[in-house]
Amino acid sequence: MTTAGALIEKIRHILRDPSGVRWQEPELLSHLSAAQLLIATLAPESASKVTEVTLVAGAEQTLPADGRSFVRGLRLPTGAFVRQVEKRILDEAFPNWQAESESAAIKHTMIAPKRKMFYVYPPAVADTKLVVEYLAVPSALNASSALLSIADEYADAAVHYALFLAFTKDSDDPGQLARGEVHKGLFTSSLNGAAGAEVALHEAVENE
Repeated sequence: MTTAGALIEKIRHILRDPSGVRWQEPELLSHLSAAQLLIATLAPESASKVTEVTLVAGAEQTLPADGRSFVRGLRLPTGAFVRQVEKRILDEAFPNWQAESESAAIKHTMIAPKRKMFYVYPPAVADTKLVVEYLAVPSALNASSALLSIADEYADAAVHYALFLAFTKDSDDPGQLARGEVHKGLFTSSLNGAAGAEVALHEAVENE
C-alpha cells in the first residue's frame, strides 16, 4: 500500500518546494484526502475492500462503519463459496425465506435497497463470520505515514488532483492557474486509465 508521504514527496518535487515552505504538509494531506474522496465518487471500485464481517442474527445485515455500498459476499471462513443472487428471486420463490431457521452455513448474499445494508440466506446465526466485498468511504489522511484508502492504481490520479488544488491556490497568478489546469487534465486521463484497468481485472476475476 502507498503512504501519503510517498505521494507528498512526488508532489513537492513537481511544486519545486522540497522543504514544504510554500505548501506545508497539512495542506497537502488535505488535498490528497480531497482527491481520495473524489476518486472514490467517480470510480467507486477504487475504494473496494474485502474483509471478514461478523453477522447479526437474521437475514438483514449492515456494512462496517466505513461502508458506502455492498458489492457481494465471497466466502465463509471455511472456504465455502457464497453466491450472489437477486433478492426478488428468493422473494418470488420462497416468500417466507427470511423467517426460515437461522444457520451459519450462508449460501447466498443479496444487495439491499439501502446501500449500507445487505441480506444473507439462510438467515444467519449471530456471530457467523463472512468475507464480503464492499465499497468504502476513504479515510482522511492525517499523517504522512497514513496509507491511502484507494487502490494503488489510482495514486497518480491523486497526485495530479492534489497538484491541481495546490497550483490553483494562487488564483491571481495566471501561470500557476495554467499549471493547475494541466494537472486537472492529467488527473482525468490518469483516472480513466486506472478505472479501465481495474474494471478489466475485476471482470477477469469474475469470469474465472
